[in-house]
Amino acid sequence: CKAVVMVRPVEFEEAGRDPDPELGRERLHRQHRRMREHLRKIEVIARGIAHADRALALDSRNAEAFEVRGTLRYYKHLQGLAPDPNEAAELIRTAEEDLRQATTLDPGRATAWSTLSLLLYRTYNRVEANLAAQRAYAEDTYLSSAPDILHLLYATSWDLEQFVEAAKWCDVGRRRFPDAGKFIICQLWILATDVRDPDPERAWQLLGELERVMPETQREAARRHAQMIVALSIARAGYADSARRVIERSRAAREIDPRGELVGQEIVVRAMLGDRDEALRLMRLYLTSHPEHREGFTKANRWEFRRLREDPQYLALVGTGD
Repeated sequence: CKAVVMVRPVEFEEAGRDPDPELGRERLHRQHRRMREHLRKIEVIARGIAHADRALALDSRNAEAFEVRGTLRYYKHLQGLAPDPNEAAELIRTAEEDLRQATTLDPGRATAWSTLSLLLYRTYNRVEANLAAQRAYAEDTYLSSAPDILHLLYATSWDLEQFVEAAKWCDVGRRRFPDAGKFIICQLWILATDVRDPDPERAWQLLGELERVMPETQREAARRHAQMIVALSIARAGYADSARRVIERSRAAREIDPRGELVGQEIVVRAMLGDRDEALRLMRLYLTSHPEHREGFTKANRWEFRRLREDPQYLALVGTGD
């Protein structure tokens, strides 16, 4: 099978040089499992798309077939199964076309609205993502993806600086899914806005609730992420120096934060606090380690970075996106 070349020879060589042969064999087994799973996903998606194509050949107004094909194309992109940038872009474009067609032919198709909203959010179309999420929720309040839809309604409202709406959807999510960590975290973010009165004590209470619901393996990282948001409530209450000390205590070594997500979190928090120099310093370090995220900084156009964008250093770091 030609696909075997996906596992590079050097990986086998490195495994063979492992000081512990048993560990080397285990690493090879893991690589084989990943490769088989990768190939299996590609095969299943291809079969599903072919099946949808046949259904559409028989009935060009088959809303379900459009939804299935669009969802599979989006999933293939989401899973990184199209490494070629042109193929990945085409997958997103055609997935969006299919999902829009599905919702046009059958406006009550909640799952198509749901997937379309997630796709639009990933392509930074916040306004339409919000509208599509509202349609999904209106068509089926008890949709299996309701937690994701409610959180997307919160997130898109936040991104559009519609904080009253963001608070509304976050509150709905918290009432319906009280043990979902995402709805505790969004409560912390809302406390950082003028929609709520400054209340550091409540922020610390929410942090405790988050620690209670998070799985043990995720608890430490989640605690540090949340502490940084708590710092915003502390600063709003007039204790900026204390807030900065909390941020510094929330930093973590690579063992806890291998993908540098805490650094990304701190950049946002520092920007919101007005710590421009520190935010830019961290952004420089972050993009040096994760250059693939530069496009996100450029396209997302986050309101939190509005003051940063006034600094020439910001443009030098992220580019114009042209």
